[in-house]
Amino acid sequence: MPAAEEMKKVVQEIIGAYDTRAAEGASLRGQVSDQRQAAQSQLHQMARAHLTMAKEQRADLTREHTHLTRAGAQRRADVGAWMKQVTTDHREARAAWQQMGCTLREKRGGASALAAAPVLEAPEITPRSRKG
Repeated sequence: MPAAEEMKKVVQEIIGAYDTRAAEGASLRGQVSDQRQAAQSQLHQMARAHLTMAKEQRADLTREHTHLTRAGAQRRADVGAWMKQVTTDHREARAAWQQMGCTLREKRGGASALAAAPVLEAPEITPRSRKG
């Protein structure tokens, strides 16, 4: 009965191969499950790190915005004070030049030159309208 024995052997090999494939399938499912859990854990850690960095960045930006706002207000105040000083200096220089012109006229033409000295103002410049 060699054929019966060979059939038993073939059946045993088929059963052994099935058991091996089933064990390998279970092992692969376990590995995939472990890898999935590791990936999810890593994603959760990354999400927490991202939230932490976002909070820090938001706080840094808020601090910098506050600093820039205060610095901008200070710069505007400094420029305003500087512009007032320039305007004052300009008025004083204009008055000095007019006085010097009056003095020169007096020396050249007489005492009535002070009354005749015109006060010159800069003309107002208005934008022209574009035609065409």
